[in-house]
Amino acid sequence: MKFKDFLNEGTWSCPWTKRKADEFINIFNNPIKLKDSTEILYNVCGDDLLYDYLESLKNKVPLDKDVRPEVAKWIEKHWIPNGKLIDRMKRF
Repeated sequence: MKFKDFLNEGTWSCPWTKRKADEFINIFNNPIKLKDSTEILYNVCGDDLLYDYLESLKNKVPLDKDVRPEVAKWIEKHWIPNGKLIDRMKRF
């Protein structure tokens, strides 16, 4: 099964090519503040459900919180079932 097979209708951008995966990894090398997360991730991780999840966090955690762990967990749960994010991304 290919990475694209895990995507939903509300997904418009995903790091399934080498170029996008490299861009995603470069973004993840720096903290991603919750308040900036959707803008930062838009072109590499665009998904309605992910953005709904990030919006829901705004009522629970500080806006300056680094949300990389939350984003990685979300991707593992919704896009890459039963696998590790970095291991799968290396295959691109």
